[in-house]
Amino acid sequence: MAPHGESIFAALAAACAGAALAFAAVAFALGRSQRWKHLSLLGWAGLGATAFSLLEGSTWTHTPSPAVMVLEASSSLLVAALTLVALLRYAYEQYGETPSAAARWLERSLLVVAASTLVPGLCFSGATTRVVMGLKQSWPIATPVGEVMAGVIVVASFAVFVRHSLVAKRGVAGAWIHAVGAGILALLVVREVALLVGAPGPTLVHLGFSLGLLPAMLATGLKLARDADHRRESRCGATHRAHRRRHARVRSRQRRGHATGRRRAGSRQRSALGRALRSPSSHAHPPR
Repeated sequence: MAPHGESIFAALAAACAGAALAFAAVAFALGRSQRWKHLSLLGWAGLGATAFSLLEGSTWTHTPSPAVMVLEASSSLLVAALTLVALLRYAYEQYGETPSAAARWLERSLLVVAASTLVPGLCFSGATTRVVMGLKQSWPIATPVGEVMAGVIVVASFAVFVRHSLVAKRGVAGAWIHAVGAGILALLVVREVALLVGAPGPTLVHLGFSLGLLPAMLATGLKLARDADHRRESRCGATHRAHRRRHARVRSRQRRGHATGRRRAGSRQRSALGRALRSPSSHAHPPR
């Protein structure tokens, strides 16, 4: 059983996991629509954030053996790499664009990081216990390869931030909100890597994954609202155009009816005049 202080950090990680899981459920539900299918990538990112938060929380709740700690740390690195793959793809598909060559190269690098975690002892060699704010936390010992792989994670997180920032600079609605979330994640990833190489302080990168998704949820909500407004305006415009066309048809029929009536009246007048001219009584007889 974890002491009271450690339980607070574990509860915080569990709360982050719950929030990320709820976000993933919403994103997957919206992603079922063809129009919003890119949101499925945020759903996968939400699942990744959930798993990462639970793994981070476990470092406060027990003191595992070195082998178990290596397994947990490798799993965290695996989840982080795959989550960033989803976020990187989303940073392009969200705006209807295809990934650049650099983005594809970075995505392959993240997959290499994920694959490296499957090799026992390649990224982490053991475990230790460090004291943070008077509290004990189990912590992995990274190998040089593990530190390089962590560096790739840092580069990828900043790439997501830069991507959203560049789109926001073009004036695309909602991009700056995504940039804020990606910036939070990038800063906390840098902090986590600094902890991995010996810097003091508690781990907060699980907050980065969860807080990084909250702006994405906000941006998605705003986009849904804008889409609903656009559809409503389109329906109102279509209704107005239909009324105008209907009124135009009515006026056209009325004009045709009036023209037909005038032609018929003129025809009747001409017929009456013709009959009057042909009538014998209409001829004047000269006096005898």
